[in-house]
Amino acid sequence: MSERSLAKAEERIGGRRRRRLRGGGGGGVRHRKLGSVEMRERERETEAVHREREGGGGGEIFILFFNNIIGVNIDAHKQESNSRSITLESLNMNLSTTITSSGPLLPPPRSASSSRFFFSARPFVEHLLLDVAIAVFLSCAAENVAIEGRNLSFWVSTRQGKTVPILKDCSLSIPLGQFWMLLGPNGCGKSTLLKILAGLLNPTRGTVVVKRPKSYVFQNPDHQVVMPTAEADVAFGLGKFNLTHDEVKLRVSKALDAVGMLSYQQRSVQTLSGGQKQRVAIAGALAEACKVLLLDELTTFLDESDQLGVIKAVRNSLDSSRDVTALWVTHRLEELEYADGAVYMEDGRAVMRGDAAGVLDFIKARQAAYIKQINS
Repeated sequence: MSERSLAKAEERIGGRRRRRLRGGGGGGVRHRKLGSVEMRERERETEAVHREREGGGGGEIFILFFNNIIGVNIDAHKQESNSRSITLESLNMNLSTTITSSGPLLPPPRSASSSRFFFSARPFVEHLLLDVAIAVFLSCAAENVAIEGRNLSFWVSTRQGKTVPILKDCSLSIPLGQFWMLLGPNGCGKSTLLKILAGLLNPTRGTVVVKRPKSYVFQNPDHQVVMPTAEADVAFGLGKFNLTHDEVKLRVSKALDAVGMLSYQQRSVQTLSGGQKQRVAIAGALAEACKVLLLDELTTFLDESDQLGVIKAVRNSLDSSRDVTALWVTHRLEELEYADGAVYMEDGRAVMRGDAAGVLDFIKARQAAYIKQINS
């Protein structure tokens, strides 16, 4: 009996006849079977969602999360912090297992439509978990590394709508407590990379982890030294801390002494040379107890004596405090003798990383090959 016929029949007969028709008639049986099928399908979907979301709960979620994504036991790895055998490329990203293990934190689905919504949002959740996992891996698995950049890319768009790549899948790591230099020809992306590490630019792709607090010292000291005297300028950044007057004076004196400018603390900034201004800017960063110094070609506008004074000031600062790391951008090969290591860039990529002597030999070999190619 069709639904339309059943409706007409129900209008003609009384309540008892209607109940009997629904209980024993063909149309009623078919209606009940459809309802059972729908209910069974709904139950199967709900059971599947609950099975997929079974796992540990509560406080163990983060341990399950990182063990599943990274494939290592973080607590055990912290005990072996000197080991660098685990790299980002070797991670086994099992995000399906991750979402499964974190299931009990999610509310149970109320219907099949809610479960469909959960799985439609799943790609977004996976990307979010991946970003978090990479950031935590870089910070936990590299405890002896102060600066870490992985697969960094950065490009800009011109007014004509063209895309110009500046950095191309660039990676680097700088050990904690060391003085490293970033070298390369003009236009290779050194300053852009340093600004990304400082947080002044956001990479188009890739991951950056830099220990905090960090400080960026500009190429031109006049863009950074703003107070009338050297002492006042170093103390300027300390206003954001809850320090007493004596604590401020102590920090300022230590920072100026570290860069060889203690005797100039009452001098007017306008009477200082370019190199002395740079040292005041560095002292300002040291006074704030910065763990990472990012230095952008500080010796570009300086004469030879000022160049030597600035680079020695950075070297002495690191020697007196082994928990400070410095990355110095330069194109002067003679400055490498003061560095613990170096990274050489070409065309937006880091092509060589190692000790200063090894990088210097690599650069000279490239220069010789280039000269030979021109003369041939």
